Amino acid sequence: MRPTVYLETSIISYLVALPSRDLITAARQQVTYEWWSRRRSSFDLFVSQLVIDEASAGDPEAAARHLPRISPITCSVMWAFPLVLGLMLFTLLWQQPRGWTIS
Repeated sequence: MRPTVYLETSIISYLVALPSRDLITAARQQVTYEWWSRRRSSFDLFVSQLVIDEASAGDPEAAARHLPRISPITCSVMWAFPLVLGLMLFTLLWQQPRGWTIS
């Protein structure tokens, strides 16, 4: 059995976005593209309905680039909430506001 990976919207956005001039964003796009090209097949991927809704909203051209990447991926409600909560906590700890310390 392959490991399971939950994809949130920013992964798809980095994957299909036009190349950025911002160095950090461009690096994230490149790493995402390389992972998608080389490692994606090693995992069972899934998204939540929230990811589908976010990818469908907004600019129609962007949605047209997002949705073909998402459509073959399994949509799962059962696993989404705990994983999203975990991702939010990880993001909070990873990008802690100035002045915050973690003991």
